[in-house]
This record gives sequence, structure tokens and C-alpha cells, in this order.
Amino acid sequence: MPSPIKIGETYYLRVRVPSDITAKMNGRTIAIPIANATKTVAIRDTVKVSLQTKEAQEAKQRFVRALASVEAFWETVRKGPQPLTHKASLAIAGEIRQLWISIFDDEPGSPEFWERMIDADKQAAEGALHPLAVSTAKTKMEALEARYGAITDAFLRKKGLLVEAGSRSRLVEHVASAMSEMAEVSSRKAGGDYSDTGQTNKYPAPLEVLSPDAATDSNSHGQASVLTFNTTVDTRVSEKGSGRDAKVMPVSTVRKYRAAASEFAKYRGSEDLASITAREADGWKRSMLKEGRLSNKTIGQRLQNVRTVIEWAREQHFGELFPSGNPLDHVKRPEYLETPSEERAFTLDEARTVLRAASAQAKPYLRWIPWMCAYTGARVNEMAQLTQSSFYQVEGLWFIRVTTMGGKSLKNQHSERRVPVHADLLEQGLIEFVQNADAKGDHRLFPKRTASNVRDWIRDDLAITRSGLMPNHGWRHLFEDRAMGSGMAHAAKLYISGRSTSGSDAGYGKSEAMLPGLALEMQKFPSYLD
Repeated sequence: MPSPIKIGETYYLRVRVPSDITAKMNGRTIAIPIANATKTVAIRDTVKVSLQTKEAQEAKQRFVRALASVEAFWETVRKGPQPLTHKASLAIAGEIRQLWISIFDDEPGSPEFWERMIDADKQAAEGALHPLAVSTAKTKMEALEARYGAITDAFLRKKGLLVEAGSRSRLVEHVASAMSEMAEVSSRKAGGDYSDTGQTNKYPAPLEVLSPDAATDSNSHGQASVLTFNTTVDTRVSEKGSGRDAKVMPVSTVRKYRAAASEFAKYRGSEDLASITAREADGWKRSMLKEGRLSNKTIGQRLQNVRTVIEWAREQHFGELFPSGNPLDHVKRPEYLETPSEERAFTLDEARTVLRAASAQAKPYLRWIPWMCAYTGARVNEMAQLTQSSFYQVEGLWFIRVTTMGGKSLKNQHSERRVPVHADLLEQGLIEFVQNADAKGDHRLFPKRTASNVRDWIRDDLAITRSGLMPNHGWRHLFEDRAMGSGMAHAAKLYISGRSTSGSDAGYGKSEAMLPGLALEMQKFPSYLD
């Protein structure tokens, strides 16, 4: 039985390539899980990789996983390249897409960076190896290979898959399409738009591949019996969606939990949920804090998301999993400083500067988004996704329907509401703009990059750059403060701004019979420019 060897002070795995497959190893590499990372090494007569530890007991534990991975690869090579079905190819492309989306989820960078990426993706898809080249099927495949081949091969190595040439070519094309979607999603996030595109659902579920962790724990049919984050989330989504009046889990929520779980699994080097320890989670927290890329608040949210998935697994196993409690209950969330709401909000002078400037703008999103946010307390993204059909009348009074219907995305269930149109918006001509807009019916009135464009206009063109101010959320806090000062009913203020509440007033404005009364409360809200 092979065992770790010590070279200097560090332990290594070193195993000889089996004689029956030695001829097939020329030029190959292998991905081996070591601790919290995956190491890719070249295969010669032997496979040699550092176990990254000087401790004998730790080396033995790491050696078991690493050796299982190597031996699983030997079996893959013996079987030879395998064909991938169309569905399996799309599943892999979807996994790669989601992995890259999760990497840039919290800090997507600048819209300009993603514009360059989108242009490069487009050139590759067109087969333009250089600007004057004539695109052919051959140059297209060469361009896609140059841009996505390495990404595809790295993922296949990590999965321990060896696919035939024809299947790989199709997979590269699927990966190209998925990565283009990833760039579009990340570009919108960089511009402040985190709404769901609905594209994630089109990909099949991730492939269930026998992992190194599962290699020593298989059933009689050779299938992995390891409990993973993905299977736990899949079960939860299925449970939430079952029943005639089920409340389906939103795609954006599913994505949030998968992303956090994927990052944690990547850190610990294993998808095996049942083997999680509090020390691993604490180590993940400390590594994120040391890296300094994420805020302490975001790190705490990621820990909580992973804790939630573990709690789902405990429920699904009737308390038999982690019977003494959730391991992450022992991991303290990092503390952070909250920016006071008054610092996040526009001052009255700033608000008036923005509204006066907006009145002179020709671009519809600059002309109307600030005014609508100022008189509704809505988030910029909520107003940016409105359509012509979002505006309607009850007893001659105009209202805005802010809803998740039609593929729109809101922060939570309390965000669904019907907001009276303030008299100042009517006087400014909002309804005339809506009725005469080119975007009819359920088509958006404003472009998808509205949020980032409005934010940049306020910061760059109007030079309102005060530290702490959140241009796309600042109207919300100002509206609530002014509503309270105007004597607006507390329940009406909460409902109009989309804040969560409880008790009997939680249904305020939900039926049309109550809407005229809600409009009366809106009349109390003072004008900004009087």
C-alpha cells in the first residue's frame, strides 16, 4: 500500500504510473486535490506532488484523498476518451458559467472591463482572428479554442473527465456561449443591476461525477454516496416547489446559496457536506478577511448562507446529520461598521440639485428615474425595470405597480406594492411620457444599464461624491425621513417604500379598495422644489 514519503521536511505523494497505461501518459497533466486547493502536475514515469504539510498525521489524511484522485484518473485513462451527450455538455458549460459568475458576484469590477470582455467574446464567436480576417468554420473553431480551450480543459481535469475530440469541440462551443452570458451578467452587476436574467434555469443540473472523496465510499453500483451542497440545494428547491400553492424559491436566491457553498467547497477542497467542521469554516472566514477583497458584512452573509444549506441537510436527514448541532454555530461572524442611514441618504440640497438637473435632461432614464425615486422611496433598479403596463388607474388616480411579474426582480416579497403617483410627478408629465413611450406593453421603459448610468451621472456630471452617499439607494432613506416629517401614516410609509412589516397593517394597500386611502397619504408628502 503506497504511503506518503518525506523529502526534506515536507511530505509528498509519489506513485508510479501503471505499466498498462504508461504509453498513454505522454504530455498529460493531472489535477489532484491537496488540502484546500487543487494542484495540477505533469505526469512522467511517476506522479509526484507536495502534500503541503510537515505533519505526519495530516500528511496521511491528505494522501488518502490525493491517491484516490490519482487512481480514479488511471481508471478514466483505461476507459479511454468518452463521448459527451448534448445534455452533459450543456451541464458542464452551465457549471463553468456559474463558477465564474460566483467569482465576480461580490466585486464585479468596472462596466468598461466587461465591455472589453464582451467585445473579445464576440470576435471569437465570429471567428475573427484579426480585424481583416475572413471568417470561416475553421477560423471560428480556432478562435473559440484559443479563447476557451484552456478553461474547458482545466474544468475537465478537475472533474476527472476524458472526452473524445468531437464531444470536446461541441463542449468548447457551449462553453463559449456560457462565458459570453457570464460576461453580460457580470457587466450588468458592475453597473448595479443584480436582477435575474432567467438564463441559469436553461442549463441542466451539474453532472454527478465520482469524486476522490467518494471513491472510498461507493455503493454496489459504483455511484457516489457523498452528500453534497448541490444535492442538498436541489432537494430544498424541489421541496419548496412542491404542492398546488407552493412558494417557489426565486432563482436569484438559489444562486446565492449555491455560490456561497461553491466558494466554501473550493476552499476546503471537498464537496462532502457531512464532513464539514467548524475549524474549516473558521479558516475560510479568516482567509477571506486576510484577502481583504470582501467587506466584513459580505463575509458574514456568506457564512450564514453556508450555515443555512447545512441546516437544510440536517432537516432532510431528520436530525441524524450533525446531531449535536450545526458546525457553523461555533463560528463567529466578523463585526463591521454600519454606515449611518443619514450618510447614505441624499441631503435636501443634493436632492434638489439632482432633480433640477434631471428636469433638463433629454435621456428618459436621467429625466425620470431620479424624480420617480424621490417621490416613491424606491430603489433605482425597481424603477428602471418598469413597463408601460406598470402604470394604471383606480377611481381616476394613477398608481405604479412594482412587482416581480413579467420577469422583474425585487429584493423581497415586501417589495411588491402599488405606489400612488405623486402630484408633482403628474405635473412634470410622467404619465404623458409613459403613454407616448416607444416601449409598449411589457417592454421596459428604460435600458438595462440605467442604474449604473444614473449613478455615474450623479457622481461624475453633477459631482456629488460625498463619502457614504449611495446614489442608487439614497432616495429611499430621504423619502422615509420626509414622509415621517409630513405626518404620513407609518403603515403607508412602510408599504410605499417596500419595507417589511408585520401585524394587521402588513396588508396595507394590497386590495384596490384601500388604494384611494393610500393616495390620500401620498398627498401629505411635501414637494422638493417649493
